[in-house]
Amino acid sequence: MSIRIDLSKGLLLFMVPVYLLRPAAPTPDFVVYYAQGPVVKMNSPKKGVLKKGDSLYSKDMLGLGPRSQVILICGNHHAIKLDKPDTVRMASLLARCADDKSFFLVAYGRFIWDELTGQTPDPRDYFHNIGAVSRGARMDRMPFAIDTINYLRGDLKVMLNTRAASVQLMAFDSPTQGNPLVTMNVRSGGFHLDSLASGLKAPGTYYWNATGLRLPRKNRCYLRIWQKKAYDNAVDSLLKTVLKTEPAETAYMAGFILEKNGFLLEAAKHYQLANKLDPENKIYRSTYSRFL
Repeated sequence: MSIRIDLSKGLLLFMVPVYLLRPAAPTPDFVVYYAQGPVVKMNSPKKGVLKKGDSLYSKDMLGLGPRSQVILICGNHHAIKLDKPDTVRMASLLARCADDKSFFLVAYGRFIWDELTGQTPDPRDYFHNIGAVSRGARMDRMPFAIDTINYLRGDLKVMLNTRAASVQLMAFDSPTQGNPLVTMNVRSGGFHLDSLASGLKAPGTYYWNATGLRLPRKNRCYLRIWQKKAYDNAVDSLLKTVLKTEPAETAYMAGFILEKNGFLLEAAKHYQLANKLDPENKIYRSTYSRFL
């Protein structure tokens, strides 16, 4: 707010910036996640061909031509895919937003909604896994969530957020009780997961902790070491939920789903691909950098 002094009248006039007088834009009922082929908003305002990020409201009309498809994110972060020639009243889709719960990963839908409505989301805010966090433990900010890890083999460096020069790692076969199966000392910067897994039988489910992590002893991180066939099947099952859109976006969504489910090495591969396909995308670049 600025103040102008009018000497001719001896008055102080408050000049309110014009943008403060404008009403806030209404929250959309849908945002466009992906559009291919002739997909058109048929009514004013902003009548015309739809693109990613466009907002739609229940009063709008949508037209789809041959060989076209559109994926819409609903206000509740579920999604609807339309892929047949049709004229659609957006109000008629509101009920489907509640019905299509299994069609789209809601956490990713919320992430995309926040991104497309002008926010700058951090993917780590959308992951709530089945490990220590859900058991009530506090986890400090780390490059990626370590409370739930599904692992087969490979080099994954787990970063530890602690001020101690070194920490003691302990792995257990119980989430709350028992003596450690493996104990090892590592530097505070982190450790390579294969060094911990090598002392554990595979397949198996384990729970680990480290001194100095601010993680109570009874709230241990979840580590599942898989047999290869079961691991591959689990990854394939998750990848089937990925919606195929633009190649970079598809790769990023695959990484997001895999990371949310604790398949961190597989997630890193897809994030790397997304970054390679679209190196100018800041979110893709920053997400992949967490795994370097």
